[in-house]
Amino acid sequence: MNLDLLTVTLLTALVVVVTSVVFIVGMLLRKDESAGRIWGLAFLAALLTVVSYLAWAASPEAWWAVAVGNAAFVGGTGLMWLGARRFNGAPMMLPATAVAVVSAVALIVVLALGPEGGDWAGAEIMFVGIVVFAGLGARECLYGEMGHHRESWGLAFVLGLQSVYYLVRTGAFFAFGPESDVFSTWFGTVETSFLTITLSIVAMVVTTVLLSGRLRLRGSVGAVTLELSNEGIMPESSFERILLDMSERAMPRGELVGVISVR
Repeated sequence: MNLDLLTVTLLTALVVVVTSVVFIVGMLLRKDESAGRIWGLAFLAALLTVVSYLAWAASPEAWWAVAVGNAAFVGGTGLMWLGARRFNGAPMMLPATAVAVVSAVALIVVLALGPEGGDWAGAEIMFVGIVVFAGLGARECLYGEMGHHRESWGLAFVLGLQSVYYLVRTGAFFAFGPESDVFSTWFGTVETSFLTITLSIVAMVVTTVLLSGRLRLRGSVGAVTLELSNEGIMPESSFERILLDMSERAMPRGELVGVISVR
């Protein structure tokens, strides 16, 4: 079965849009923590990526869409890594800066080349960024708190597969060129789209399960310790236990806990 570029792009866009919307809606309903918000940004970046490439596939004159798509693809992969780091309570400043810088470079390179850059403008920067950030994301899924959840192993496998695939794709890009039969057959846009579909589905399922599991853990503590009087006032013992639980969960991630006292 031969699939044209526009059909495959539409199929990929459909899967990415559905998975992204499902995750973002679930995140809003659960009022997730910062890791969920970062992964939500990653899915938003995925939405921007497929919309940009869809615009390019429908109208090759929209060369600027390649710049936006490349930057969003790199940024979305980096955000998956950053979400895993936040989940593990790891430092964020330098990694976040690296993701922002590489994404900006991926955008600027294509814009600098202009319409003459062609369909593969800035592909080298995008490929290398994906290789690095996907590899780091896979590693992060196997350490810290995520390493204790078997669900994260699936995400680590898919991110690792993405990193290896783009590493080999980069080698084929330089060795044979993007117009060669070898590259088109094994590493073309159609083949890569199926990997993107797989990554999107697995990432949505795994991140949702991880965040839901953490939410259930917190909910079980709150259900036991939360006691209110008929006037709606929490007893001192319940307040102390809940405040202690909140502080213990906020400390590894460097989050602030605010308490308002009204006398």
